[in-house]
Amino acid sequence: MIITVLGATGGTGRHFVKRALKEGQSLRLIVRSPAKLPEEVKNSKNVEIFEGSFTDLDLVDRAIKGSDAVVSMARGGGKITMESLITSVVGSMRKHGVKKIFYQAGALSAQADSWPAPSMMLARYVLLPLFKGVYGLGADNEKVIAFLDKCDDLDWIITRPGLIVDEESKGKLVQSTYSWASKTSYCDIRSASYDNLTDPKAIKTCDYLDYEK
Repeated sequence: MIITVLGATGGTGRHFVKRALKEGQSLRLIVRSPAKLPEEVKNSKNVEIFEGSFTDLDLVDRAIKGSDAVVSMARGGGKITMESLITSVVGSMRKHGVKKIFYQAGALSAQADSWPAPSMMLARYVLLPLFKGVYGLGADNEKVIAFLDKCDDLDWIITRPGLIVDEESKGKLVQSTYSWASKTSYCDIRSASYDNLTDPKAIKTCDYLDYEK
């Protein structure tokens, strides 16, 4: 499988890249600073690097052409929102016949036409407004979720992990419609993201991630 990855140098992105390469996948990485990639990634015969910004939509289009799937672990902000980026990405996917997209949102983002779970409403509407940047990202994610929910022609997968920290593995993360892990490790997100990408049952789901009991 050829996978175009957005956000390959971020916390979850770099872990996902390692897992995908271990599984023998071919990757196309859109990165502004290739120097941030580990040497084993830059030198891999299964990696093609597209140097540039997400704001260069022609570059994004070229990276998507010929791919089998798109994985977004990027964050919005700056000159482009995730809503506008994913809208352009989906346009390129349709243009080039790419059907599958994996999008990592956040636990405080609600599903389309629904409200967050009660345990999260306090954080969302009382605590997060104190941190405008984070609050804005949550709202941006919800616009993406609502957009993808209407893309019936695509095999979309959305996950909404909780707070992601750089810790050792705490177990296996699985999809959950009711509960979420308040803290998840990067390495566990990596495994869950790859598993969901390759699991036909995960298509058209927008679930939380919680540790398997």
